[in-house]
Amino acid sequence: MTEQTLVTVLSGFAKVFPLTKPQNEELPCILYQRIDTQQNNYQGGKSLNRPRFQITCLASSKKGAEDLANLVKAELDLNKTDFILSHLINQFDGQEQEENLYKTILEFYIFE
Repeated sequence: MTEQTLVTVLSGFAKVFPLTKPQNEELPCILYQRIDTQQNNYQGGKSLNRPRFQITCLASSKKGAEDLANLVKAELDLNKTDFILSHLINQFDGQEQEENLYKTILEFYIFE
């Protein structure tokens, strides 16, 4: 359910795909993957899941990747509307994959 909500939220900025960009898709686009899920137990026997997602913003320029990442960060960081809470934990900027393909990677915990 968290994954579906994440895709819905991100779809407002660009096309969204799991793991890899399909070969003939145009840029910009967003890739996502669940890295892991930690479970936190607290008093009263209840638990809270905390999946960690990697969001990769791809564009044909470094600025394009950074601009897309900034939109994603503004929407997801400290988001309590679509999730219990989502929180940015890491960012890797402007890595060139190949000619005219740049990426910015964001990692988020999303509490569910």
